[in-house]
Amino acid sequence: MRMQGGGRAVTPDGPDALTGSFDDFYEASAPKAMRLALLLTSSPDDADDVTHDAFVGMLQRWPEIEDPAAYLRRSIANGAASTYRRRAGRRAREERLRSAIATAAPPPAEYLADQIEALPFPQRAVIVLKYFADLTEREIADATGMRPGSVGPTLARALDRLRKETDHEH
Repeated sequence: MRMQGGGRAVTPDGPDALTGSFDDFYEASAPKAMRLALLLTSSPDDADDVTHDAFVGMLQRWPEIEDPAAYLRRSIANGAASTYRRRAGRRAREERLRSAIATAAPPPAEYLADQIEALPFPQRAVIVLKYFADLTEREIADATGMRPGSVGPTLARALDRLRKETDHEH
């Protein structure tokens, strides 16, 4: 991937030797950046995303970056930390869901589908986007136009209503 950018002389280790463009910095730094991201994320896909995002961010700010190598390392570390937090949150949600499922006898699939369909649309949308599309609360808010702080309470109300309906019927 070649990216365009103008500027000054840079090397992957500091702001003072190569021939100067963002392209030169990218070409010299990309393999090392990818290795760093891979070590931090333990996932080739996540490492690729983190590295790509770091370089895109750099390209947008290229003229104002004083130490490109330091900026790149920081961007990759921040991106990897965000990836780690998303994964940890997803694992916690999956564990809570597994725990909830393990403690309740599952209703027939058609019954559950009917109960979900009977929910008010915002609750139905949050349930479907969360558990069937595997979206984060932020992604659900973006998809539905809800405020991010409304997604969690809406999900809690929907789950509470489904539990009551399931307990009441069975």
